[in-house]
Amino acid sequence: REERAGSGALLSMLTMVSLLWVWPRGIRGALEAAILANLAITIVMLPDLLRSAKLRLRRDVLKGILSYGLPFLPHHLAVFLLFGADRYFIEYYHGVNEVGLYSYAYRIGMIMSLVLEGASLAWTPFLFSMHKREDARTIHALSARYVMAAIVGTAAIIIVFGDELIKLLAFSAPEYWTAASLVPWITGGYVFLGIYQVFGAAVGIPKRTRLLPVYSITGLIVNLAMNWVLVPKYGTTGAAIATLVAYIAMATVTVIVTQRVYHVPYEWGRLTSLVVSGILIAIFGWMLPDSPFGWMIAAKLGLLIAFPVLLLATGFFKREERERIAALLNRARNAGH
Repeated sequence: REERAGSGALLSMLTMVSLLWVWPRGIRGALEAAILANLAITIVMLPDLLRSAKLRLRRDVLKGILSYGLPFLPHHLAVFLLFGADRYFIEYYHGVNEVGLYSYAYRIGMIMSLVLEGASLAWTPFLFSMHKREDARTIHALSARYVMAAIVGTAAIIIVFGDELIKLLAFSAPEYWTAASLVPWITGGYVFLGIYQVFGAAVGIPKRTRLLPVYSITGLIVNLAMNWVLVPKYGTTGAAIATLVAYIAMATVTVIVTQRVYHVPYEWGRLTSLVVSGILIAIFGWMLPDSPFGWMIAAKLGLLIAFPVLLLATGFFKREERERIAALLNRARNAGH
């Protein structure tokens, strides 16, 4: 089997090299060569796979797979439409140029998308790995607080430095700098998308995935309605607000319904202080008056430093967490001396 795998890998490599050398087609040719090379190694390994698979249809297993997996189809379709519907409204009412402006603001929002993707990849497996423990729900609540802190903290950084990020991204196209006004709305939407992901993942534990389309279709309906109302008059700002409202609706339904299906003792007071602190930092950062570049950066960095201080003041951190933070600060101070 190892020899066959080695032969398949060699055949795959030779297929790619031959195709790229004999039939050069640029980037598209590289993709086509990769597909054909993987097809070659699949053909080589297929006999071993069929011999070891012992294929047998079990209706009970098939029923479980279908009941768990089928709801993901309408769910992902609704999410796909939710992500792209605003562009169609903007193009229809205001033209392609406004879509380009909107897309620039969304490029900054994509930073949040990467954070949410990373959090989801780490959070969901962790959630399922410990769900049989007696203290699983307590650990779930505690870890959700940390995940949300990372999401809100990242959002605060993006909103506070949104203007600088847009200018850096569109350095040679000043006409797109006005897209900075959309960054708070879009980033705020991603925060509530994160709330949906963090709190909604628990429906998989009791295998109630049929609720997922309820969440996403709720968001889609709200998004379409809000775009229809706001985009004709307010353009890209209306679309950004519509997306934020849609994610708020989706997150709200997710939290309420999921808690009824699989109750977790979340620390709502601390989570509220986290979100409120993040909103305050974002608002103050966005409302800073125009100043020389150096002063503006210093003021914004000061606001970001104020974020954990505000969390300490509002009781977000527990006593043992505050003690650990104090110990780390003392250690850093002593290292500096």
